[in-house]
Parts: sequence; structure tokens; C-alpha cells
Amino acid sequence: MTEVLSGRHGKANQELIQLLAEALGATKAYIRIKLDATSRTKCVAVDMA
Repeated sequence: MTEVLSGRHGKANQELIQLLAEALGATKAYIRIKLDATSRTKCVAVDMA
């Protein structure tokens, strides 16, 4: 099961989204963090289309 974070995030996730947005020149709305329910692995998806 995968959970997609949007809206409210923990502080660390907010900082990660901000950092990626600045580095990639994207808005924060285009960045999603997906958490695997069985582990602490994060998958970051950036929609630049």
C-alpha cells in the first residue's frame, strides 16, 4: 500500500519539497512524496508537464 502525501506534511517533508522545488525550478504543487506503508522508503514524484 502506498500513501501519497499532499496538503499537510511533516516539517521534514515540507523542507524536502521546498528544496526540490527550488533546485528543479518547479512549484511545490508539482511535487508529491509517496511513502511505502511497509518501510520508511520515500518516492518523490515531480510532474513538470
